[in-house]
Amino acid sequence: MKFPWLNIANALGYQLVWFATLFSASKGNFWLGFISSLIFSSLMFCFGGKARQDSRIVVIGLVLGIAIDSMFAASGWIQYAMPWSVIGFAPLWIIALWLSFSFTLNHSMAFLRNNYAVAAAFGFIGGPLAYWCADRVFDVISYGTKTALVMLGLGICWGLVIPAIFYIDKRMSQFGKFDGATA
Repeated sequence: MKFPWLNIANALGYQLVWFATLFSASKGNFWLGFISSLIFSSLMFCFGGKARQDSRIVVIGLVLGIAIDSMFAASGWIQYAMPWSVIGFAPLWIIALWLSFSFTLNHSMAFLRNNYAVAAAFGFIGGPLAYWCADRVFDVISYGTKTALVMLGLGICWGLVIPAIFYIDKRMSQFGKFDGATA
């Protein structure tokens, strides 16, 4: 069995990006988090060994992630530090987090790929926990309604989106298996 150095580096790298992004947003600027996300993503894309698969899953993760966070912003359930001038749209630092998070899905979190129930449970618990930590440790989000209701909504969304990303990715990867030749 190969020791999973790349997966460990991927998990640690993402955590560094998460902390840098939230710290940066808590100080009123996004550049540190945005740059760290771009560096992490570039390193994973160039040296992760799964550039084609990462490209596909990152697009899926970004689209769904931005949609979810923009939905929470538009509804007023979550107010993000440093929002854009476009009301109801996820701020740039959230987009940077989704970019980096999406690069974990084929690496350190690939174990979730083939078990949608575990992926859903992971999302249901891990998603709200990440937002709660962003609120409590970095004070970069606040809630427009009862915290318990927001956490439940986040849990449901993340519990659906993590397996959905893997499912969509699996379906899209099947399109690449056909070479267009007919018998």
